[in-house]
Amino acid sequence: MRPRLKTVSLLWRILFSTSISITVLFAAMGWILQQQFANIATASLQEEVRASFQAYESLWHSRADQLATVSLVLSRLPQVRAAFSTADRATIRDAAREVWDQVSDPDTLFLVTNPVGSVIAGVGSNDALTDAPFVRAAAKVFPKQARGFVQLQGRLYQIVVTPVYVAGGLINVLVAGVPIDAGLASALKGSTSGSDFVFLVNRRVSASTLDARGQAEIDAGRLPDSQTQQVSIAGSDYYQFATVLTDVEGNPVGELRILRSVDAARNRIKEMRTWLLALWMGAVLAGIGLTYLLARRLLRPVKSLDRAAVEIGKGNYDVQVPV
Repeated sequence: MRPRLKTVSLLWRILFSTSISITVLFAAMGWILQQQFANIATASLQEEVRASFQAYESLWHSRADQLATVSLVLSRLPQVRAAFSTADRATIRDAAREVWDQVSDPDTLFLVTNPVGSVIAGVGSNDALTDAPFVRAAAKVFPKQARGFVQLQGRLYQIVVTPVYVAGGLINVLVAGVPIDAGLASALKGSTSGSDFVFLVNRRVSASTLDARGQAEIDAGRLPDSQTQQVSIAGSDYYQFATVLTDVEGNPVGELRILRSVDAARNRIKEMRTWLLALWMGAVLAGIGLTYLLARRLLRPVKSLDRAAVEIGKGNYDVQVPV
């Protein structure tokens, strides 16, 4: 090996060692930058999920406040109080439908019950209900309004329970609610720039922004528990945030999973890796080229001395080395 090394010029030795050093240095820097960017992307993803949850909470409180305000106004209308005071089911039903149709849309839930939860009148698809046990649970906080979620006839509702007092006595209870459906989930997704929302009841999808394949996979029990931060659904990876949906007493009736796709972050990391690779190759080539030029310039006097030494060795003592 030694005879071969002697045939390698000093310039190429310097260039070879410098190239290895530059390559290792830039590779280490690229790896550090990549890891840092991946950590930032993960933290950003987590922050986006939390922001999505805040958007959901804001909408939930806004809708609950709207329901509470409408219910409170209705409970204080003279015609409503007069109808409730008659204790006649037909009169109460007609008054409830007439008033509610003017202030709400057909999909909303509206019930009039007695203080123990027996339904006197129902509006819309829930007019066949005869008992509302959540009214008895809400009675614990009367005369305040109670808020929460409830499942009725296979649908999940966000409800507000409002007691109606006449002459100091509780005569009836108003229940107003809005359905938790695909429309709400889509509105939440639009307000959070792409987060997916999945409302679950008994581990099955009640409303969701996922496609049919994703919903079927969740219904089949393939969704990991809420403690798992990263989940895979229908071939796509998500970062998830979970919160419990509670009834008027604070007992869990369902669950909300907020999902943020990891694919976008991975695409950004992939683009960053491509950019770093191109930058690394360009920097390595530039470093090698600069090293070559500098080494060649620095070794030029050495080559002159080397040639002079050869001439002196041949007996030519008149050789001169320019300075």
